[in-house]
Parts: sequence; C-alpha cells; structure tokens
Amino acid sequence: MRFTLTLVAACLATLATALPLQDSPNGQQIAFAAPSLSPSIRSRTEIAAAVAALPLEHAVQLEQFIAEAPEVVQVRLGEDEDPITMTEGEKALLTLTGTRFIDVTNEQQILTTAVREVFPNKLSYQKKDLEPLFKRLDQANMRKFLSSFTAFRTRYYRSETGAQSQKFLLGQVEQIAASNKDLKIDVREFKHPWGQHSIIARFEPESSGYDLSGNSTNGIVILGAHQDSTNLLPFLPAPGADDDASGTTSILSAFKALVESGFKPTHSPVELHWVSAEEGGLLGSNAIAQDYASRGVKVRAMLQMDMTAYVKPGTEPTIGIIQDFVDPDFTAYLTKVVAEYADIKSVETRCGYACSDHASWSKVGVPSAFTIESAFEDSCKNIHSTRDTIDQEGYSIEHIAEFAKVALALAVELGGGASRDLATLWANPFTSAITTRTATLDGFPDQPELHQADRSPTSQVAFFGPDAHSSINSYGYSPHPLRSYLTWLRALLAQDQSQTHQYQSGAGRKKQVIVSITGSLQETKVMLEMLQRFANEVGEVIAVDDPKEGELTGARDAECLRFNASCPNIPGHPPPAYHQGALAEYLKLLASYASRKLLVGVKLPPFTYQDQFEAVVAALRSVGSPSEKHHPIAFLTATNTLGQGLVFANQETPVPRDPASSGRPLAAATDRLLAMPSSTNASDGGHGPPQSGWGGLAGSTVHPLALGNVARLAQLLRSWTDEERLKGIVLIGVGGAGDAEAVERFRRAGADAVACASALGREGPAVFEKMAQMPAKL
Repeated sequence: MRFTLTLVAACLATLATALPLQDSPNGQQIAFAAPSLSPSIRSRTEIAAAVAALPLEHAVQLEQFIAEAPEVVQVRLGEDEDPITMTEGEKALLTLTGTRFIDVTNEQQILTTAVREVFPNKLSYQKKDLEPLFKRLDQANMRKFLSSFTAFRTRYYRSETGAQSQKFLLGQVEQIAASNKDLKIDVREFKHPWGQHSIIARFEPESSGYDLSGNSTNGIVILGAHQDSTNLLPFLPAPGADDDASGTTSILSAFKALVESGFKPTHSPVELHWVSAEEGGLLGSNAIAQDYASRGVKVRAMLQMDMTAYVKPGTEPTIGIIQDFVDPDFTAYLTKVVAEYADIKSVETRCGYACSDHASWSKVGVPSAFTIESAFEDSCKNIHSTRDTIDQEGYSIEHIAEFAKVALALAVELGGGASRDLATLWANPFTSAITTRTATLDGFPDQPELHQADRSPTSQVAFFGPDAHSSINSYGYSPHPLRSYLTWLRALLAQDQSQTHQYQSGAGRKKQVIVSITGSLQETKVMLEMLQRFANEVGEVIAVDDPKEGELTGARDAECLRFNASCPNIPGHPPPAYHQGALAEYLKLLASYASRKLLVGVKLPPFTYQDQFEAVVAALRSVGSPSEKHHPIAFLTATNTLGQGLVFANQETPVPRDPASSGRPLAAATDRLLAMPSSTNASDGGHGPPQSGWGGLAGSTVHPLALGNVARLAQLLRSWTDEERLKGIVLIGVGGAGDAEAVERFRRAGADAVACASALGREGPAVFEKMAQMPAKL
C-alpha cells in the first residue's frame, strides 16, 4: 500500500463523515487507539477520515509538510505485516491516526548482539544499600531541567528546534560528566542524517574482558529514553513533557547521581541512551541497535523508560511493567528490582507493537524491557498535543524520581559493584581472610522447594539453645553465579594501594580470598578455568604472610579455591566427601588446576567413624606423587553442617542482631511447628512424624564434633613419615567458634586457622574482635 497526495486529496473531497478530532473528549489525542482491523485496512480508512476532519489551514500545512519530505521509506505496521512503501512525509499520516509503525528502511538481518546470561534469581543489594544514591536525586533540579527542555517549540526530530533541544541536552550530559574529574565517562553523539543526534554516555568497568575488536565480553547494560517529541501533526508545537521528557529526566537524574557518587561498574559497561526519532518509527534506536550488532558489540540488557511522570488523578502511583514484545526473563528480573528499590508497587500491563525503542533491541536479540508510568489504560491522554506540559494535572516529579531509582538500581545490580557483605568483612581489621558462600556455575535457584520438600514463608535459618549459640539452616548453594562473586572480588582487590589498610588484618598482613564452589565434574572444570584466569589477573594483589599465624602455606600472591564437597541440604546430591571414589575424582580435577596463584582445598562434612577419616587420607594419597614437597590440595576445612537436624519452633531463640531471625514470631504466635520450612503445622496437632523441616546443624551444637574432626585429621595427616606433603596440608577449623576460647580449642585440636558462620549471623562482624583476643585462657 502506498499513500500519496492524491489519496489525501480524495479523502478531503469525498468523505462525508469524519472523525472530528477537535470534538474528541481527549482533544486530538488518539495516538494509542487499539487496532480492531488489519493494520493496513484500518490505516487507510482512518487516515482518510482524520485528514477530512482537519481544519483547512492544517490540511494545507500537512500537504506542504508531506511534499517537503519525498524520500521513499519502508514501514511495518505489525509484527507479521509485510513492509509498505511510503514517503518520509507521509509517515505523518500514520502519526495523525495513532498508527504504530517501525521504519525498516535501513534494517538488515544481523546475528544477535546479545550476551545470553541467566539473570540472577536474587538481587545483590538491598534498598538501604542504595539510599545514598537515591538521596542524590534532586527533584528541584529535575523540574528546572524540564522547564527548559519542554520550552522548545517542538523536539520533532526533523525540526530546527529538535536539533537545538538535542544540543541543549548534550550540554547537560557533558556538564554532568565533567563534574567528577576522577571518572572517565565517554559522552558522544550517535550521528543521524536528519540532524537531531542520539546521545550516549558510557561508564567503563575498571576491569573487564574485551574481544579482539575491543568490545566488552561481559555485555553492555543500556538504560534508554527518547528525547524527541511530536504533535499529532508534526509541524505543530509539542512540549512533550510526559512523552518523553519525563523518561529523559529519569535517566538524566540517575546519570547525575551515579557521576556524583563516583560510580565505577565492575562487571559490565553501563550506557545511558537519549535517543532521537522514536516518534519517526524508532529510527534512532534502530540505527544504534543495527550498528552495535554489525560491529559485534555485545549487550547484556536494555531497559526503555518512556513516559514516567503521569499519575491519573484518583489512582495510586504505580510503575507499569510491559509484558508484551519484551524479554520475559529480563522483565521478571526487572519486577524484582522494582519491588526492592521503588517506594511504589509495579503493575503488569501491555502496550502492543512498536510501542517504544526497546523493540529495536529485541529485533537483534537483546533482552529488553519497558517501564511506563502506570497501567497502559491509565497513562497520560495529553501526549502528542500542546497540552502535554509539566503543569498538566497528574504530572508528578516525584513519580519521575521513582523511575530514576529503578535506573540506578539496574546500573548497580547489572553493572556490578562490590558485594556489601564481602566488602564489610574485607574491611574488618580482625579478619585474615574472607570466604564466599558456595557458588555454582549459573547460580543455585534460591527457592526452598528445590532443596526442601515444601515451601513456607519462614526463614531458612533459625537459632536455638542457650543465648542462641546454635543454628539450623536449610540453605542450598548461593543464588549468585560464580561470575558475580568474581566481579565483586575484583572490585575489592583492585582498590588503590593507598587504601591497603582496608584489606589488611590487624597484624598488617594482606587478606586472603577463599572462593567456594561446587558442581558436577564438568561444571567444576569450567569454574576452575574461570578461577585460573581470575587468579592470573588479580593474583599479584593478594599476598599472605606468616603461615604460622593461621594462613595457608605457600599462599603468597595466590587466590584460594575451596570445593564444597559437603552440603547436606541438596536432595539427590549426597556430599561426595562421603564416598571415597567420588572424592578422589574431584581431588584429581582440583589438583590439575593447583598452582602458586591458585591454591585449592576441600570443605568436608562431619565424620563420625574411623573409616571415613581414613578414606579421606587415602583419597589424598591417590593424588599427585608422594615425592612432591607440597600436596596439590593445600587445605581442608572441617566441618560443614551436620544434616538431618530437626528443631521445633518453640525451641527457637530470637536474635535481634540477625536480620534473618529478628522479628520472627515464636511458636506461640504462629501455627508453625518446626523451625525450618515445613508443611507440618501446629494446628494439625503434631500427630505423626514430620514429613519435612530438616536442616543442617551448626554452632555450638556441633562444636565438639568439629573439634574431634579437626583433631583426627591432624593426627592422620601428620603421622605419615613417608609422605611429608600430607603434613603440610593446612586445616581450617569451623563449627561453633564465636570467641577466643573456641579459637584456642580449635588450635589445640590441630587447626591452623579458624572460621565461623553461625556466630557471624548471630552477632555480626563484631564477633571477629572477640575471636581475636589471644591468647585465651581455658
């Protein structure tokens, strides 16, 4: 189908009935009329009617506007529609009737430019962690910018004032970028032939992988909004306060907060895009997406913010999350981000074909998502008109700021920053090493039903016994994949040497990192290769002195890796350390990657009889050569939790300092029978044995067993006269340590170093000062 001036003239001359736009209850706003017929049939009919309804003055201007833009283009009106031919000027007829379209004139079929990583099933931070960033969102400054930005007569992409508004916005972005001399932020224009250029600001990671073309292998995180505006008739004024000066302001304010705070992503580059010509059929974003794809630029995810200001009078403020024509996995992740960081709730809604610039990225395979100011039916009806101003009823700067929070959260969550928990432990002067939670290759689903027989809203950890010194948990492995831990650790280890006091122990020794992993043999091999590369990258930063003080022998300039062979909470996957053959296989694999830069060790489960200890020693002896000076397995950690524990809810002891336990009701105030998630309730009368609710026991309950395990291993390993290498295997004692006396008991049992977990959960990082008060008197 081709629209021509002949068609327009025919419409004006022959149609007896029209759609009187000026009599519409929303004035001239029909931009989002839902299609009821085939797009091509609807467009032809509605265009004729709409043109016939125009005042003669506007009809003449429209005819002139069309004549001045004769370039032939191809547009698509629906996902399954064939492109149609028209002129650049005739696209105004589609805008007039609210017909959504994508200009596909220069579109090419290009292979995906996405980095297909699994989105984390758990966020890395909490709202309180980002509050310092949120406090930098200045609503007065937002209003000041909006007043200037919406004062341009129109920001239509082919207009003179559209080019002027883009230069004004570029100046704002450049001024913000230059305000922090410690950051190197790349601000550039993406040139377009129509004169209004897109603007891209990029935060580069401090350390990231790059391919031979210089592109980040981790993929870019893009936050976007469109800077242009239009009236239903493009030659009329279009302040575009909501569409989309609001989204422009949301990401501009987020950009300003990131710059002021000194944000440096540690994993993925973060780009903010203020895109041109969205109203021309997604022209600007399509050009950028096609360019990135053609150059092999990898993109992790793209979020579009289009219309973020309007709250319909009489309704609660919400953040609309579009569910159609988006990536479902990224959208689900975005929903979690909104739930954690925004002060208002989200609502699922739909928008239809060609709704905004995220569609351009979807076409090249990038996971894309789209947020809007509300449920779509409640969105602003003044857009594409002269009434779309910052003074219209329902326009909210506070609402714009909520979207800025979401943009900030995505930048930090996906761009990468140091883990709050790891950073806290790293900065503690009483720790000599930090250990990550056990990571898998792609992250372990953090859902209790996957490693428990049921799902319950209760916590996965509970404390019990005198002064809550014992614990039970039903944790599986970490929901964060190994790559996330390496990202966080890279940020810690790359600190400037002037800040070395932040990662030294009290004695001045630089701290050590122990990365805990688990998986199948093949998954473990992949993770070992990742860790080997990581150790080569950052190993010179890590130094360990004086192994006699509980450090790992031979660990200078080395990273430590611990294979968890002992978690009791994973049904169908018994701890391999209980099976000599399985353990030996893993030890051989671990040993093949051991080096001066990467020390490897194993976390063992609690053993209860002699044969189990001897099986471990036999497995160790089967690895490497007896004549070697050092065993390739550098250390053993003993012990993990004791599985199949059962604690009743009325045994729990509240722990105010523990966020996982604080405030949890005891049995008297709940129908829970068991401390751990369970389908058995007290209201059932407690008849019959529980069907679930088991967990791993830790803390002082297992302390005597942990001491015995350490002592037995020390006795066996250090009694071999013909294998000196066994004597050099470092033993890390864990289980019930929470004060200096417990540390001393472990040392007397034969431990070279002592770790704790339950006490950390009970008392927080302050527990390490208590543990460091040596020598203790027993």
